[in-house]
Amino acid sequence: LRFQTRSADLVPDFFGHPLLISDLEMRELHGETVLRPTPYDCWAMELLPWGVVLLLLSMIWVGRRDPLAWAIPLYLAVDVAVHLIGGYGLDEAVIFGGHWVFLVPMALGWLYHVLPKQAYRYMDLALLLLSIYMCTHNLSVILLHIK
Repeated sequence: LRFQTRSADLVPDFFGHPLLISDLEMRELHGETVLRPTPYDCWAMELLPWGVVLLLLSMIWVGRRDPLAWAIPLYLAVDVAVHLIGGYGLDEAVIFGGHWVFLVPMALGWLYHVLPKQAYRYMDLALLLLSIYMCTHNLSVILLHIK
């Protein structure tokens, strides 16, 4: 097992880059040169990782009596404990970050279950705009590098 020290890129690497990609560059990390994601271009791109974290953690408070509301954040807690607290695989945080991505649609499905039906249109619109933004951004980064 190889445990690493924490860096300032943990939240973007673990929670952001699996959803909103950025360019890759060669960087020196712990004595070896590895391909790493570049920092986000603007501060607004940092909102997505923190929004995902807040969505998953808010499930505990909003649905404190619902077992499913606890199951999803607790699954995330295992990854957080192993990687962010324990420090295992932090050089590959982008790869390990993908372990929890399926929790976002599950959390959103649960949110539709607990919200009043009048809020569905607003949620649909917010998810549509977020999906369009993520697809546009990710495709632009990918297509920029296809030669």
